[in-house]
Amino acid sequence: MNAEVEVVVTGVGAVTCHGVGAGELWRAMTAAGTRLPDRSADPLALMDLPLINLVPDLDLPGLDLRSERATRFAALAASEALADAGLDAGALDAVRSAVVLGSCMGEPGVNERGRGGQRWEPPFRLASALADELGLFGTALDVANACAAGGYALGVAMDLVRAGEADVVIAGGSDACSRVALGCCNRLGAVDPERCRPFESDRAGTVFAGGAGVVVVESAAHARACGALDSGDGRVLSLGGVGWSCDGDHPTAPREDGEQIVRAMRRALGEPPYDVGCVVPHGTGTRLSATPLADIREVRRAIDPAVREEFVRRGGWQVVRNFHADFGVPWQEAFNTTDRDAVVEYCRTKGITAAWRSDGGLRTTAIRPVVHTHPGSGEEVWFNHATFWHVTSLAPEVQEGLREIFDDEDLPTNTYYGDGGRIPDETVAHLRAAYRSATTRFDRQRDDVLIVDNTLPAHGREPFTGPRKIAVAMAEVYDPAA
Repeated sequence: MNAEVEVVVTGVGAVTCHGVGAGELWRAMTAAGTRLPDRSADPLALMDLPLINLVPDLDLPGLDLRSERATRFAALAASEALADAGLDAGALDAVRSAVVLGSCMGEPGVNERGRGGQRWEPPFRLASALADELGLFGTALDVANACAAGGYALGVAMDLVRAGEADVVIAGGSDACSRVALGCCNRLGAVDPERCRPFESDRAGTVFAGGAGVVVVESAAHARACGALDSGDGRVLSLGGVGWSCDGDHPTAPREDGEQIVRAMRRALGEPPYDVGCVVPHGTGTRLSATPLADIREVRRAIDPAVREEFVRRGGWQVVRNFHADFGVPWQEAFNTTDRDAVVEYCRTKGITAAWRSDGGLRTTAIRPVVHTHPGSGEEVWFNHATFWHVTSLAPEVQEGLREIFDDEDLPTNTYYGDGGRIPDETVAHLRAAYRSATTRFDRQRDDVLIVDNTLPAHGREPFTGPRKIAVAMAEVYDPAA
């Protein structure tokens, strides 16, 4: 590879949630407005936050919802980039040309239609599809490297030119809405319910987008021969260097000391002094970890009095657990014994009813009050797990899957009124809203210690990244009857 070969970018094309064309993207960027996310139109996107910034269909004449959208986005962006570079199919035929496209999910269309299964096609075929559309027979390479794929594609394009394998490379990235990707990010807790806002203090994840960005990469010698460097208006960009870093220190986070990031940047920049005018950081908008806390005194106050009174009138709340022989945690593991009599005796002492199932499993039922009195202050607190264990608090796709397997009375865990009656779904949704309204959160820092009064805040843990050590200290059990 000859590092002395000058490489330039002569054309740019884009398809984004702001419309078709690099001009539309530039106008949106300079306006610095806020683009709120859309909801996926996929009827099977059964998840809490099916949010994505979609390319407006009005800007895509002739493109219906069943088209191969990622491929179309790439073709539209490439067409604009080639026109911007002053190149056409005839010009590409006359030189060594290549196509390099990066993508998170490739072309998800065929494989995700309906419930899938009718036909499967390799998703990473964007580059070959674009090369076929342009009538090119050179290198066609897909880069599957998550959100960095488009950047890697640009680096590969530069390497192809410097290696003398191509004079012109169409490079960039393209992605369309993918139900699989949205579902995975929902399960990871990585979707912001409001919008993409990675630098705000109350960020809660990210929001992905469909679209494509494509550039035309050429050797300066080829661009000069085509007259692309003659205008002198600064519209042709020079690619100075590229640095790679596949940091394998952790599945989702770089090394804490940043060693690989620094190495890659130094390789791209070359020897100091460095002349850097812009840095474009990339991240998910998620936090390394946080502890959400909800004051359950405030939770109680936020609950409609009629809802509170209905729970009290019906004897509190009831939790039913079914330990199935062939699904989930078996009772032997949960109770750490194979002695049925020992399980029954333990349950009796804790106010739990134990009943053996005909399939060899176990059903336990416990009835508890929803409101307790704080032993120190005497305040009433909403101290229960009626919301947490209710089946509707699971992700929609998990609910659907469980209900395909079990009748409601056989669900692994569910909650009811104290008299055994069903708690309406809208009531549980109201309870979840009450918890959210009373919740605060803080990012964890190294050496943090959290001490909580377990009868005042409801507390949880957001996904944690990085090494950790857990230490637990248990106090004496509080017995309100003592």
